[in-house]
Amino acid sequence: LKASTYSGTRIQNRWIQVRLCEVRGSGNRGLNAGPSEKPEGCLSAVVKCDKSVSEASLWKFFEDCNVVGVSRMMDRDTGEFRGMAFLDFDDTAMVDKAVAKNGHTIKGNAC
Repeated sequence: LKASTYSGTRIQNRWIQVRLCEVRGSGNRGLNAGPSEKPEGCLSAVVKCDKSVSEASLWKFFEDCNVVGVSRMMDRDTGEFRGMAFLDFDDTAMVDKAVAKNGHTIKGNAC
């Protein structure tokens, strides 16, 4: 419960929101379930894409969404991209614009 006191603060230049767990059905959304409901004030999006997609490709693909940060998740052991990245924005409308690109491709790879 101590973690909930950090809600609304910044950690590593990212705004965080901490809340207690809420039960949501079976918890089995699957990889291709599509975007879930956006929390109020959300300034980040999670992108799942092919492991061959570069950081530069993500910046270029989302450049019309005014992305301010791209953090790719890397495998701890191999250092290779895991196929998931966090995108940061200054405006919630740009988050919506980025989410609208769900299902498009980056250099022929699904994203």
